[in-house]
Amino acid sequence: STLESIKQQCVDELARAGTYSSNITESITEMMCPNECSNTDDVTHGVCVNGTCDCNEPFTGDDCSINSTASPEDVRLYNDGLCDVSSTDCSIADVTGFNFVPDAVNCFYQQVEVDENGVTDIDDHMSDARLGQFMTINEVLCPLPDVGSYYVQVSNNDGERSEPSLHIAYNPTCYSCVAEDI
Repeated sequence: STLESIKQQCVDELARAGTYSSNITESITEMMCPNECSNTDDVTHGVCVNGTCDCNEPFTGDDCSINSTASPEDVRLYNDGLCDVSSTDCSIADVTGFNFVPDAVNCFYQQVEVDENGVTDIDDHMSDARLGQFMTINEVLCPLPDVGSYYVQVSNNDGERSEPSLHIAYNPTCYSCVAEDI
């Protein structure tokens, strides 16, 4: 944004000039937080303290832009959910999306059977939450109870869940699997 660009120019000038008093330099640096802590006219996401955003609940992230109770967005499984058991650990679902919260992503699964007639539920409901392994703000690994096929959902802090995504473990010597066939 324009404001971020102007702020960066100020920081660059302070670093280049070096002739300003250290009090002025510290004061300016302490007031500069990423994205102004994502505050809007309607909502205060956080407060800038010494150049770092101190986020208000339920917001998190470097700039307090992530609502930790909102569902992660655009959730998908790696490789369209197809997992080749001969080359991959299929007891883990690799989930991608946006706005995963560190140490707060929960995974849910429901075992299913996939055959030429489609998908049939084996379990009649989603599992209790299991803590996902946070990799980045855009990737989390969900542990599954065993190698198999499952519907997988994720949530931040037990908030709203994502839509279910289908994880299919298959052996290529027995089956050939193409996402369009499902």
